[in-house]
Amino acid sequence: MRLFLLTIFTLSFHWNAYAQNPPPPKAIEQIEELLGKKKQETTEPVTLNQFANKHFNNCSNTKHPIIIGQDLLRLCACTRDRFLENMSIPQIRAMQKNDDEGRYQKSRMLLFVYAPCIKFPLNRMISTTCMRNVQNKYLMKSQSATCQCIADRVSEASYKLIGKYMQGIIKLKMEDREPLNLLVKENHFNDLMFNHTKQCLREFEGIY
Repeated sequence: MRLFLLTIFTLSFHWNAYAQNPPPPKAIEQIEELLGKKKQETTEPVTLNQFANKHFNNCSNTKHPIIIGQDLLRLCACTRDRFLENMSIPQIRAMQKNDDEGRYQKSRMLLFVYAPCIKFPLNRMISTTCMRNVQNKYLMKSQSATCQCIADRVSEASYKLIGKYMQGIIKLKMEDREPLNLLVKENHFNDLMFNHTKQCLREFEGIY
């Protein structure tokens, strides 16, 4: 019985997240917004701080299907800070060109700016899906605490692995460069979900 419930919880978190909720905007679309390809502005950024602020404004005004309010601002602030730490003006200019160097710099931004901040949307995706699942409402005694436990632990563990997956995307030149989409398709992510779900069910639901 314990294994049955554990399997039901784990699969509902993983697959229903994409069955019930549309995926978040692709990271490459946020890069295009940063470069001004989706929205013309009268003032073109010149300094690194101006580019970073433009990125934050575009990001925070994005209509995200899962992340809202302070969670979205945390994600945007994270990517803005990583942008300042990892990008230079020449690299930003290079991203505006559709050549090998431009594609390389876009990939670099995905790897060093966007991917490290993935734990915020992943946390929200897991906790939201867990709380919305009808079965969990009836089977869990402490649904809120259990769901948040799983979301916190899985997102933190995944955060440490996302760079590896992004390197695979860049190396294979995959069209889908959204780190979140790639991560949840990995077998290791299933293992993380199962193991941390088991731990949280034991701690908050008394299921051994």
